[in-house]
Amino acid sequence: MRPLRLMFVAVLLTSAAFSQVSSNNPPMDMSRTASSYVDGSQHPELVPDNVAYRLFFVAVAQEPNPAADKEAVQNAQLLKLGFSAKDMESTKRVLEDFKVQYDNLVSRFNDSSQVAMQAGDAADYSAFSSQADALVAYTREKLKQRVSADAMHKLDLLVQSEKSNMKMVRTTRAH
Repeated sequence: MRPLRLMFVAVLLTSAAFSQVSSNNPPMDMSRTASSYVDGSQHPELVPDNVAYRLFFVAVAQEPNPAADKEAVQNAQLLKLGFSAKDMESTKRVLEDFKVQYDNLVSRFNDSSQVAMQAGDAADYSAFSSQADALVAYTREKLKQRVSADAMHKLDLLVQSEKSNMKMVRTTRAH
């Protein structure tokens, strides 16, 4: 699981700013924020499920018809879960859909951020975070409908155990 853990850390570092901004807050003025560090090895319960699942989905999902080497990596990651062949194929299809939607979400966010920056405004991280959280929830529901209860249990155990390898910065608005 070492390569998967390294991917979790890399993805976490690139998405930490997006994952912890409340959807009710306006774009952040970084001069008025406070941060706290969460070390999952000390307090895995402080890593939110939606963040942990997002990291897993981003790390394992592949686009439709991936190159052979990418498919081999994905197969190795999913085989470690002990899924049946049917559950593995269903998971791959659901994750393909997640990948397409997530990549589109990131692309739209990047485009809107550039427009905002050119206008002298801040990027709206809260909208991205809210939409990403909704996509993660939708993907989890879709998996529950398509794979066995045993597969969902195994997936949840893995994601919960991986929280101990995650580190994140929580950013909150200062009052």
